Amino acid sequence: MDFEYSAKTKELQKRVSDFMDAHIYPAEAEYSAELAANTAAGKRWTALKTIEKVKEKAKAQGLWNLSCRSTALPPRVTQVRA
Repeated sequence: MDFEYSAKTKELQKRVSDFMDAHIYPAEAEYSAELAANTAAGKRWTALKTIEKVKEKAKAQGLWNLSCRSTALPPRVTQVRA
């Protein structure tokens, strides 16, 4: 049996890894500070601006909600493909 990832999966892995390096890891300090400030202000469960900014970048690159089963879009990741 061939358990090698497909070329499409490898390409997606690279895109996600590059996105993590460029946007997620650099935002960790900002995320932590914003979460601490919200917690101190009694707004612990308020949506974080840091997450919303990164989410928009991920959406623009087709990397948000990869397993979305929207009828408008084909699924980008399936359990079989993953």
